[in-house]
Amino acid sequence: MVNDSNKKNLLVMCDPSGWQWGLGLEFVNDELKFKRDFEILDLSFLGQVSLISLAKILFGGYRVRRKSLEFYRSKKMKLIRIGIISYFRKATIVPEKLLSSNLSLNSIVELSGTIDLDFISKTKRTKKIVKIENRKRDLTYTVLSEIDFNSYYKVVTVNGRFTKSATVKYVCNLNKIRCQLIEGGRKKNSYEIFNESPHSIEEISNKINDLWSQSDEPIRSQIAREFLNGLIEKNALPGINYRSAMVIGKIPELSEKNICVFYASSEWECIGVGDAIDPSFFQNQVEAFRSLIQTLDTESWEIFLRRHPNPPDKNVGDGELVIWQEFYSNKNIRIIDANSDIDSLALGMNADLIVSFGSTILTEFIARGCQNVVTLGPAPWNKLIPGRYLPNSEALKEYLISERQVISAEQLYPWAYFHSESGNSFNIISTDPSSGVWEIN
Repeated sequence: MVNDSNKKNLLVMCDPSGWQWGLGLEFVNDELKFKRDFEILDLSFLGQVSLISLAKILFGGYRVRRKSLEFYRSKKMKLIRIGIISYFRKATIVPEKLLSSNLSLNSIVELSGTIDLDFISKTKRTKKIVKIENRKRDLTYTVLSEIDFNSYYKVVTVNGRFTKSATVKYVCNLNKIRCQLIEGGRKKNSYEIFNESPHSIEEISNKINDLWSQSDEPIRSQIAREFLNGLIEKNALPGINYRSAMVIGKIPELSEKNICVFYASSEWECIGVGDAIDPSFFQNQVEAFRSLIQTLDTESWEIFLRRHPNPPDKNVGDGELVIWQEFYSNKNIRIIDANSDIDSLALGMNADLIVSFGSTILTEFIARGCQNVVTLGPAPWNKLIPGRYLPNSEALKEYLISERQVISAEQLYPWAYFHSESGNSFNIISTDPSSGVWEIN
């Protein structure tokens, strides 16, 4: 089995979790149809042995990983397994540039439960997390530095934002070898492939445009319309239903002023990843919100900050409070906290101006026919609603005094079609939507 360049490909698996192995298995199974051969580098337990993982190994856990390895053996693929003993392996001297990188940041933030980096650097528990994640980074670099990348056509790994997979991407860039990233698809039981990042707005925007242009009418518009109608009927995008913890229709008492609601995005997944932003644009949502409150006349505007809700099924603390703390003392701002039961949609439907830095809730308002929506940061639908992306203070001020073009839900059709139809369907793996368990059919 050969590919276009007569070289093998390398799949690097960085975690024993079923969803990661399931995505890798589905991808390789599809690649085999094109006679593309793979070697498998298993870094599942590199630098992360724990009592939980040892217990799972002893009592038959990680079934998807085990079944995947059996599949690869049946196809006579070369397996390079880095065993549990690697936990005690000594990392080689790593370059200063790697040590100063933020490859571990995303995992550290998620495991610490906060994006407060000052807190993370001082607390015993979180300092231990930092040490473990940095060791994973260094060990991954050590293992990869022993590989001859010239013998491979491309390297593939899952997600690319967690410590070890981020290091894989980093090392591939150093070696100037193509690195693709596998991510779960928008549809249940599907996956997608990214060349830059699953969090790259530019790459997602290009995917949206490509899928739309390659699809035919009237079916693509019909599917997009049905997706948006379903979004309205369910009052939520597919995935986590953040509204399940809200009281439908509940809004705070409003004044006689014009109402502006800024919808904050979640920082958890995007911290340390994503596209670089033009220096002349807002660099983050806090900067954008700060500009908004400086621009609006508080004598005539009542400004709400609707912080991103906590996941309804997780008992998490207020890990993003640190970035919004400065606004709590501002008497001109009304803050709706992450655990509030205020209905985000109902509040927006009573607003004169709906603003975010890229929160997907804006698409829900556009689907409902709202005209008063703008985004101040990168979003995959920005190109579809030109004139509503206001990336700096000048654009925001100009918008507030200018005549505005009408927008329609139809302009979101390419985005909606992408959410409905993108991704490669699973053929081997099945997922239980209620339990989240991944199984091999």
